[in-house]
Amino acid sequence: MKGLFILCILLLGIVMPVGAVQVKDLYVASVPVDSRDTSSLSSSFRVALEKVLMKMSGNRAYLSNTQIQRSLKQASRYVQQYSFVKNVNYRASAPITPANSPYWLKVRFLEKALMQFFTDSDEAIWGRNRPSVIVWTVYEKNRQRKILAGSETNSIVTAITQSARQWGLPVFLPVMDLADKSNISASDLWESSVDRLIFASARYKPDIIAVLRVGRNVNGSWQGRWALIQNQTVSKRDASASSRVGLIRSMMEAMSAYIARQYAVSSGPDVTGEVVMNVSGVNSYRQYVALSQYLSGLAPVKNTQVASVESGRASILLDIRGPVEKLKQHINLDSVLVPELSSVGVAGDIFAINYRWNTSGESEN
Repeated sequence: MKGLFILCILLLGIVMPVGAVQVKDLYVASVPVDSRDTSSLSSSFRVALEKVLMKMSGNRAYLSNTQIQRSLKQASRYVQQYSFVKNVNYRASAPITPANSPYWLKVRFLEKALMQFFTDSDEAIWGRNRPSVIVWTVYEKNRQRKILAGSETNSIVTAITQSARQWGLPVFLPVMDLADKSNISASDLWESSVDRLIFASARYKPDIIAVLRVGRNVNGSWQGRWALIQNQTVSKRDASASSRVGLIRSMMEAMSAYIARQYAVSSGPDVTGEVVMNVSGVNSYRQYVALSQYLSGLAPVKNTQVASVESGRASILLDIRGPVEKLKQHINLDSVLVPELSSVGVAGDIFAINYRWNTSGESEN
């Protein structure tokens, strides 16, 4: 399923299977502004570009790149369009702050220019297609532990969704209906029981399972632990902060950076190669166009060139960033292309991979 950053699957308690998500508005950011005065646009453009670059990379560390810092000073070069939007929550009787500003400046940046921006900076790119992440959150208060549902309105859930939006991470929380409550307990989450987590998450079909553990230590400071489970591989890290919201934001940022490193594609000029992709099941011009658009949207793909189209089969020469395995990793995030049995071959002197176009785009599991 492709769609929103934050996937809400709470309708009538019906659980919708979730797969890879194509992040929308990846190149758009909004920043609070005091007025519609255009004299301060330069500084606002820079803040907006920083936000977009963090979404593109999933990692704050990229902003320390010297070339990126230099280019941020010329942020207006990358602006495609902008507009002022009234803040409907603005309170005129209260002081103007970033949280209480009269307007939002909404900025859309040029996609191709930013892709070249990353290439010139020799930084890795995390594409639009991103793994869906179910976030199981267990919160301890007064020695009582509780699993949070996506429908709850509290500072923890809000911090999770806001942080996910900041980093372009497609997350959703469990419904916590009777099925979830019977499949997993708060103690299972607190101990990050891998078997129980995999069992309880199966109905959601996420790409990655995440666990956030939130509590306070004897000194009163906030202590947490995040864990990620993917393909039976488990990664865990401890975290601490002076506030509950700060702890959530810290763990979400760390998780995003970790996931981004798994999927980001090296963008330097020397990290390129060619591969021929043979795709069966392409039976119309419309399907061919959809296939071309899909391939062009994958982060590892720099350029596409038609080699041949005949008898329901298309052969496309791909100029890719990084190794073929990274391309396959991105393709495997959804079921648009299904590997064929003879998935590897050689076309002349160029490596070839074989797939079938899945017209439904739905999981075949």
